[in-house]
Amino acid sequence: TKEEVFNVVERLMKLLFKEVWNIDLSLPLKCLSYEDAMTWYGSDKPDLRFGMQLYILNEVFSNSEFKVFQEVADSKGIISGLVAPGCASFSRNQIDGLTNFVKGLGAKGLVWFKVQEAGIDSPTAKFLNEEEKKNLVLALEAKPNDLILILAGEKKSTLNQMGSLRLEMAKRLELIKPETPPSLLWVTDFP
Repeated sequence: TKEEVFNVVERLMKLLFKEVWNIDLSLPLKCLSYEDAMTWYGSDKPDLRFGMQLYILNEVFSNSEFKVFQEVADSKGIISGLVAPGCASFSRNQIDGLTNFVKGLGAKGLVWFKVQEAGIDSPTAKFLNEEEKKNLVLALEAKPNDLILILAGEKKSTLNQMGSLRLEMAKRLELIKPETPPSLLWVTDFP
């Protein structure tokens, strides 16, 4: 059975980690479906050594008058966002660099919001109503001084782009330390 195979492989991995790196691997390993891995991390091999999971925001913007989100919702696409903690201090140049990064992956652009005590700040904020702004911050559990990054488009490509953006942000924020041990997991139910 699948459980027996998982059990044998997990015990082998525990032994290898102890012998090779002197790391005590905690069992059982985390298990995610392919759908959940893509939705929350934008990858079928997610790096769990840091947070910054992705959030699906279609519901927040289901009746939006912001054309970019409206078109994506109408075409059954996806609106995906992440929170970069403490990054509201990013300069326009740094944000332009992130925009160019996602455009290089095929995205049309990057929507961003700086979270402040008084609300959110962005050139895009004027296209959202107050309820959308409030619900966006709540849905992402964003706090003042955080930076919200959003991509919208066809589901598979947008989630892949978000997964790459998530890793790029982790790199820029130095969230993955060389001494951080790998975080193993099973990804199941591939399409």
